[in-house]
Amino acid sequence: MCRTQHCRLFTTLVLIWVVPSIAAWAQTSGKIEGTVANPSVAPLPRVMVSVKSLATGETRTVLTNQQGAFSAPELSPRSL
Repeated sequence: MCRTQHCRLFTTLVLIWVVPSIAAWAQTSGKIEGTVANPSVAPLPRVMVSVKSLATGETRTVLTNQQGAFSAPELSPRSL
């Protein structure tokens, strides 16, 4: 093999090893989003929504907005 083929092989092997590692490392938090509505499908604003981890017992409480939407960001993957 010539030098450029060695470089290509080395680069390919590094990418095969590094890219999946970065993807796994990058998953540091999660998010739960949703909408709260009444039985007639009208959105419910200013409703408290609690998200609880069954693994750790940690609870996060958020309020719905005027459209009934909520978001609980930055949840630890271990606590989901």
